[in-house]
Amino acid sequence: MHGAVRCVEGTARRIDQATVLEPIERALGWSRQLRLTPLRPPAYIAIKLLIAMLLGLASVVIVYTAGAFDGVHVTVVGGFDDLEVAIPAFLTIILMPFTYSITAGIGAGFVSFVVLKVVRGKAGQIHPLMWIVSALFVVYFAIGPLGDWLT
Repeated sequence: MHGAVRCVEGTARRIDQATVLEPIERALGWSRQLRLTPLRPPAYIAIKLLIAMLLGLASVVIVYTAGAFDGVHVTVVGGFDDLEVAIPAFLTIILMPFTYSITAGIGAGFVSFVVLKVVRGKAGQIHPLMWIVSALFVVYFAIGPLGDWLT
């Protein structure tokens, strides 16, 4: 699942950069090559986006196929019946692309997992390493606002 999320994120970033790349490629000397193609710039950008998405899809299929050969049963939505798992997973998946930071997404997932376990009275089920990593993420998240406030 992590590979699929990374592919989607990479494709989204590529889509964002595609409109910038065409003039850059012209400036780097590709104008002769671009003139040889019968495509107008919007069609050229659309073809590049389509190829990027197909390459992303190919890697997702390879990851899922390798998992299937290894005997891993994968369901896209299954396994999230427990809100203690679903909410941190949702925060991780949503915050990574919207904050443009993998660290922020993973940190939100770790911290929310620990907070939910503590609130529901299951603090004993949390691994000590999870406590440490979550505390480090809290410090990481606090450094930005505190640094701005102190200066």
